[in-house]
Amino acid sequence: MRVPIARDGLLYAGVIFTLAVLAAGACWWIISLLFVLAGISVLLFFRFPDRTVIADTGTIYAPADGRIIQIREEYEGEYCRDVRKKVSIFMSIFNVHINYAPLEGVVECIKYTPGKFHPAFSVASETGNENNFIGINGQGIKVGVRQIAGWIARRIVCNCQKGDKVSAGGRIGLIKFGSRVDIFVPVDYRLWVDKGQRVVAGRTIIGKKQ
Repeated sequence: MRVPIARDGLLYAGVIFTLAVLAAGACWWIISLLFVLAGISVLLFFRFPDRTVIADTGTIYAPADGRIIQIREEYEGEYCRDVRKKVSIFMSIFNVHINYAPLEGVVECIKYTPGKFHPAFSVASETGNENNFIGINGQGIKVGVRQIAGWIARRIVCNCQKGDKVSAGGRIGLIKFGSRVDIFVPVDYRLWVDKGQRVVAGRTIIGKKQ
C-alpha cells in the first residue's frame, strides 16, 4: 500500500522543518529537535493511503478512519430528505485525516455551512458546528456524508464538486487534525458495524441492502 502525504500536510511540515533548520543554525538544539518531531507528526497526520476498492453494487463503505460514536435513525433534510440510519465516526489526531467516497456514484449535492467549533464528540457539534455535506447518488442509492469540524480541527477541505463522478474509496475531502464524519445510509440497509467499533475508510463495510 502506497502512503503518500496530502499536499496540505506538506505545506505545514515544510514550514515546521524550516523552523527546525533555523533553530539548529542558532544552536537551539532542543527547540530544533522539537520542531523536527512536530514536523514528523504532521506528516503522519496527513498520510494519504490508497483506499481503492473493488466495490460490490449496493455496498456502502466507511468514509473515514476512526471510531463509531453514535448510530441512530434521524431525518436527513439536505439531500436524501427522508429518515436515514446515521453512523457517526470520530477521527482522532492519530487517524488518517482523508475522507473517502463510501460508494461509486455521482456527486449531486454539496452544501457548506459555517458554524462553531464544539468538540466533535459532543451533542452540540451535530447541529452547531461548521460542516460540509456531500450527497452522492450511486445508481439510485442516495448516501449523504457530512464532514464536521471540531474543537481542534477547524479546516474542512472538500475535494469534489457537484457533477463529479467518484469511485468507492476515492478521495472526496479532508478534515485537518481530525474531527467527525457522519454518513447517512438508507433505512432498508442492514448495518455491519456497531457503536464503539473502529473502522477503516474504504475497507470497513458500513452497510448492505437487506
